[in-house]
Amino acid sequence: MLTHFTPSSDITGGPWYTDQEMDMDFIEQISNQCYNMIRAYSFPQHNPGSIYSADHAKYATAAKVRSFIMDNGISQVDLSVDHIEQLLNMLVYDGKIERLSPTHDVSAGFESANKQSSWMYRAVREVTKESPLTDIPCGRCPVANRCTASGDVSPVTCVYLSKWLSY
Repeated sequence: MLTHFTPSSDITGGPWYTDQEMDMDFIEQISNQCYNMIRAYSFPQHNPGSIYSADHAKYATAAKVRSFIMDNGISQVDLSVDHIEQLLNMLVYDGKIERLSPTHDVSAGFESANKQSSWMYRAVREVTKESPLTDIPCGRCPVANRCTASGDVSPVTCVYLSKWLSY
C-alpha cells in the first residue's frame, strides 16, 4: 500500500469536502470570516460611514486573508491562496465584495509580478431601505417644486404617484 502518497484534490474534492460530501457549514464559516476581514479593511475605523480615497492601496488581498484565517486558527485545514481566492470569487459573485485592479509598483513602474498579491478586495456597502417613502416618485420628480394641490401639476393628477400607490 502506498500510504505516503496524498491523493489529488481532483479525487478528494479538496478542503471543501468531508467524507465525499460538500461541507457547506465549513464553506459558510470561512467565507463569513473572509468577508468580515475584508469589510474591516474597506472602511476607515474612525468614520465607518466614509470611504477611502481612490489611491488607497491597503485593501485586503487573498494572501492577507489567508494569513488572517491561518494565523487566528479559524481553519484547522491548511488552505492555500487559491482556496481563499475561490471563496473570494464566491463573495464577488454574491455582490458582497468587489475585486479591484492589481496594485502598481510606482517606484518600478510596472504591475506587481506576484500573482498572490495582485488583486485587492473591498466590501460593498450594504444599501438598506429605511422607509417605503424612499421610493416615492416625488423625490425624483423634476417638477416637484411646482406640484400643488390645486395646480396643473398635482398629486391628484400625477400618473407616477397613482402607479406607485397602486403597486
